[in-house]
Amino acid sequence: MRDGGTEAERLLFPDQAPLFDIREAVACASLLCGSFKSIDAFLGFAKTEAFEISSAHKSAVAAIADVLIEHRR
Repeated sequence: MRDGGTEAERLLFPDQAPLFDIREAVACASLLCGSFKSIDAFLGFAKTEAFEISSAHKSAVAAIADVLIEHRR
């Protein structure tokens, strides 16, 4: 199961392995969900939403990523 962070990374950097840790996404989802099945469903929903939003606003996501990378140096 992939998460929103992974989907954004995959969209921006299709030739690189994602850096976002799925364990972090599961830990966050477990704060809201009561079962493993609901965690999977929640993360599936988040993945779909992240992909659709990132795809619709790809140039904005890329610009934000560029600024974050520049300020990280």
